[in-house]
Amino acid sequence: MADLPALGLAPWLALLQIAVTALTYVLYFRLQVVAGPVYLSQIGYVATSVGLGTGTLLFGERYSPWVWGGAAVIVLGVLLVSFGRRFAR
Repeated sequence: MADLPALGLAPWLALLQIAVTALTYVLYFRLQVVAGPVYLSQIGYVATSVGLGTGTLLFGERYSPWVWGGAAVIVLGVLLVSFGRRFAR
């Protein structure tokens, strides 16, 4: 019963989630226009790597060296695409 008053926040939290999702949607397509489809295709991998960092820093999660190695490969891939775009111009 002590959590019942907290339910009053649910509509506001739902509105906040809607606003954040809408902003993410707009930024996603803006990134597609600015960076192009190849760069955009890496966004899911980048989000996963950011999630690893967030989980470690905020929630104290622990990951194996294999997972961190995979995150390093993702960062390397993004850097290669970024530098490749600069040299292609």
